[in-house]
Amino acid sequence: MVIEMMNKYLIYLCLLCLSILLSGCSKQSENVNTLPMVQDDQRAIRPVAKKPRSNARDALVIGNSEYTFAGFLRNPGNDAKAISETLRELNFDVTTLIDADQQKMETAIREFGNQLKENNGVGLFFYAGHGMQFDDENYLLPVDINPSTQEDVRYDAVPLGKLLAQMNAAGNGMNMVILDACRNNPFARSFRSTNRGLAQVIAPTGSFISYATAPGNVAADGDGSNGLYTEKLLEHMKTPGLKLEEVFKRVRADVQRDSNNRQVPWDSSSITGDFYFIPVFDPPPDSNKIKLTDLQQKVDALQQAKIEEQRIRIQWQNWQQTMQQDYERVLVFEKQNVGNEVKIESWQRFLSNWAEDNPYSNQDADLRSGAQSKVSYWKNAPRNNETQPSLGQQTRYMSLTDYYQDLFSSASSWRVIGNSREDLVYTGDLKNGLPDGHGALTSPEGFRYVGNWKDGDFSGLGTFTWSNSAEYVGEWENGLANGQGTLTYPDGQKQSGLWKDGVFIEGSEKIYSELEENLGGTTGKKRLFEKRECNSCDLRGEDLSGVTMHQVDLSRADLTEANLRGANLSSSSMGGSNFYRANLQKSILPLTQLKLAIFREADLQDANLQKANLEEADFQNAVLTNANLEGAVLHKANLRYADLRNANLKNADFKNAILTGANLSGADDGIIFFNEANFSEAKFCKTKMPDGSINNRDC
Repeated sequence: MVIEMMNKYLIYLCLLCLSILLSGCSKQSENVNTLPMVQDDQRAIRPVAKKPRSNARDALVIGNSEYTFAGFLRNPGNDAKAISETLRELNFDVTTLIDADQQKMETAIREFGNQLKENNGVGLFFYAGHGMQFDDENYLLPVDINPSTQEDVRYDAVPLGKLLAQMNAAGNGMNMVILDACRNNPFARSFRSTNRGLAQVIAPTGSFISYATAPGNVAADGDGSNGLYTEKLLEHMKTPGLKLEEVFKRVRADVQRDSNNRQVPWDSSSITGDFYFIPVFDPPPDSNKIKLTDLQQKVDALQQAKIEEQRIRIQWQNWQQTMQQDYERVLVFEKQNVGNEVKIESWQRFLSNWAEDNPYSNQDADLRSGAQSKVSYWKNAPRNNETQPSLGQQTRYMSLTDYYQDLFSSASSWRVIGNSREDLVYTGDLKNGLPDGHGALTSPEGFRYVGNWKDGDFSGLGTFTWSNSAEYVGEWENGLANGQGTLTYPDGQKQSGLWKDGVFIEGSEKIYSELEENLGGTTGKKRLFEKRECNSCDLRGEDLSGVTMHQVDLSRADLTEANLRGANLSSSSMGGSNFYRANLQKSILPLTQLKLAIFREADLQDANLQKANLEEADFQNAVLTNANLEGAVLHKANLRYADLRNANLKNADFKNAILTGANLSGADDGIIFFNEANFSEAKFCKTKMPDGSINNRDC
């Protein structure tokens, strides 16, 4: 019975052990199955590769002196430290090991291989310490090596081939191996046989290998702080401009000399490029200054020619002005009650005196043509005692209101009876009740015109003189300057050239007397910013957007197509200035003096002209939408076809203004003074009229 129970107990123990074994196998199987998954995960996580540095210099330096079983070497540690310091000065990234065991050396070599592969630059390995060869394989001895037999060296030392394999796998451009390890074998007595020094190694492609002495020979440790080989290497590595091969040639020569030929360094190379520890770049070529003397002479000659041409141009302009004055004098002379022969003689004298051709203008030819016409006319005209034709010298009167409303072509505006103190007075030729031919117009306001007329308006050659003594002499058409002409300002400055519809287009610009400098462009802007004044400056096309300058003087300045968007020039003086096609959007110009200013085709959208003086200003075809003209004075202003939609015209004074074709839709409510204003063809929508009514005619 007892035996039977013991058998059952043994069976139970066997089953229990079997169960435990099966459980362990199952867990082991689970672990085995999970490993590939872990490995797959690891493969999926890849480090971000660093960008190679083509100019990288990486170095691994090892110096073994404190050998546990092979004795003490005095210099390897010092050599390694000196080489490391020098390499750092030569821009190498240096890893240094002193007295390293086998594990540290092999780990450093693997990491060095990875570093070379990553940076793809130049690699340098330096080793100082014990080294030996066995079966034609070179070994570097770590400080903890203690081989019992030669075969132990294979496993306890570090094969040089391991380093060369790492360099070859890195695939970088160039590698250098420097071995100061050809010392006596410290374990020679323990080995059956031994070869002196290190074995010859063929350098892998792109490599340079240098030994402290020739293969099969040994090098002494040296008596100084460094070994003889390293001492010379340190010296020549720092020599600028030496190629790698030249450095080691000099090292070889010095070592061989100082060792009395007992030690001859040796190297093996398969590099194809050039390497310099300290490169020397070619100096720049001679920095001779370029010769500009002859070019400067040309520039000086051109400038002198330009000045001379300008001087001659001014002389011709003065000549032209005198010719125009003579023409007007003869016009006045012929109005006297004298015989036709005398009148013919006066015009012939004019033709004789002004026969030269003006190379800068056609105005002289027009004047001569007019004089010839006069000669022909008076030759065919009846004598004084004969009946006068309907065309002749007569006097007519026109009100200032009709003048400012541009009613020249209406015969009813030219009255036979008038008052010279209140009306304009015309004396000259008439045709169909209108001035036509030659005549003079004088105004009680002080301006006058003398010249040719057609259909009641200025047309042909003529002279207009303003009350401030400014004067335009030149060609006219439809009452506006059109063609060649010269405008002389009260201060003597002149603007001569081509005009179109009263606007200066091109020519000599404002010509200063005595060839004064024309303040234009950068010079003009500089003067404006420094002195807050640029009277009569040429600022065409300049960018003055956003400028903030109060109470500046820009009188008579030419700002054609200039950009003054958002400029703040409040309370400034800009009378007579030309803003033709200028950008004045959102400009701030309240209380500004702008009398006689020209804004033709300018963009003044959202501009602030509150209480500005805009008397006789020319806004023809200008854009003034949403502009603030509250309290502005626009007496006699020309607003033909101006866009005044949604403008604030509260308390603005448009007395005698011309608003022909202007768009006043949506103008702001308020008291607007339109006394005697001309609204022919003007457009209205939600516009408050002088009688208080709202005009929605064109909504």
